[in-house]
Amino acid sequence: MTDAEARITALEILVEQLIVERCAMTDDPLGTAEQARDRLTAMAQADTTGRITHSVAAALTDAMQRVVERIEGMAG
Repeated sequence: MTDAEARITALEILVEQLIVERCAMTDDPLGTAEQARDRLTAMAQADTTGRITHSVAAALTDAMQRVVERIEGMAG
């Protein structure tokens, strides 16, 4: 793994952790995470500028799915 790849991986983990912590502070952590995942997916699909590529949209969806799974794991 190159230095750049390692930095990207670390950033992804940090962002996921921040999202998990923010969702955990709400009354409905799982619902909040699922809503965020759905909104990010909708934003990516609605992008007509081409700035959000398919790979970026897929990465966002995957990251948010991991967040949902982590919150589900925290709940029980």
